[in-house]
Amino acid sequence: MIVAPTLELPEGASAGEVVLGGTGTPGSELAILVDGVAVGTVTVNDDGNLGSCRIELAAGSREIVVQALGEDGSVAAASEAQQLEVAAPTLGEGTAPVAVSIDQPQSGATVANAPITLGGTGTPGSTIEILTGDQVVGTVTVGDDGRWSFEVTPDGPGEISYSVREAGSTAVSAPVAITVADVTPATPGDSVVIAFPAEGDELPVGPFTMSGTGPPGTSWEVLNSDQVLGTVTVGDDGTWSLDVTPVEGTASYSVRPVGASEIVGTPVRVTVGEATAACDAIAVTCEVWVSREGGRTLRLRSSPGVSSETLELPCQLARK
Repeated sequence: MIVAPTLELPEGASAGEVVLGGTGTPGSELAILVDGVAVGTVTVNDDGNLGSCRIELAAGSREIVVQALGEDGSVAAASEAQQLEVAAPTLGEGTAPVAVSIDQPQSGATVANAPITLGGTGTPGSTIEILTGDQVVGTVTVGDDGRWSFEVTPDGPGEISYSVREAGSTAVSAPVAITVADVTPATPGDSVVIAFPAEGDELPVGPFTMSGTGPPGTSWEVLNSDQVLGTVTVGDDGTWSLDVTPVEGTASYSVRPVGASEIVGTPVRVTVGEATAACDAIAVTCEVWVSREGGRTLRLRSSPGVSSETLELPCQLARK
């Protein structure tokens, strides 16, 4: 039986190589997700610890989750999402400047045909140029945290590549190539609905097709709690669908605009497989749904007691 893994984050992390800790089922494989993107896997030691799990992180606020994978590669259980503040490297005497880079969006991403925000790292206080090919499309100053961001508007659908360089330099960063899709970007004000399944449904174990309606041409992310299951684009007939393979237990499905942090509407909560006995009060073995309205950050303690660490969960619904 695979148990839910735990995640231990270091204190005072700086951009570069970061060591993660935690526990899991001995011999099981864990997938590591940073900001919702899988960055690698690690096998749990025989003593149930992750051992030396090292990943590369850029400066900024990073959301990290580890997922326990079953033999078929599906997600069997997951740790709670945790935020890690990764500081930009500090420059000491004789230290070389931070190499300028672009890491947002990720290379290979597909974005809506609308303004997008580029982001990356550089030496605090320096000025960098943003390029498409050999054409400079703008300049920006790197912040004190070593991060920069710049909004650009693509010239219509198609493939496009962005890179950056220090102002006055000829050394250009590795390019980020993205696809601009011919779809209308969705906003939290748009109305999108999950038609199937419905609130309180009991679903058999196995794959099913989730479906719903929304404004034609808009693109949305479909989630189970804080895990992104996939992206859908509403068809000309105003409907959308997504094939889902759930894990037995409970699920909370919701949707949000691609790239947004707030979900739209009320999550749909269902049971997959045999339903557990109903609880009429909070008690051991009973499942509790904790939510906070308005898309605001949900704060939970890591353990009982007001002195325990406060966890910042960037989701609208969490299970404990």
